Amino acid sequence: MAVHCTVRGVKAEEIPEKVLKMWEHELRNTNFSGTRNFGVGIQERVDVGTQAP
Repeated sequence: MAVHCTVRGVKAEEIPEKVLKMWEHELRNTNFSGTRNFGVGIQERVDVGTQAP
């Protein structure tokens, strides 16, 4: 299952920063698509502390 969303503004800056801190500033190639999109899995989403509205 996959969900796609667009994040803009302050949240668009906060989420990648939190992910970088969580992964100790190392990203995987699998987190990026060929169209420059960034994705994380369920576990990463929970660790970052984001939630649905």
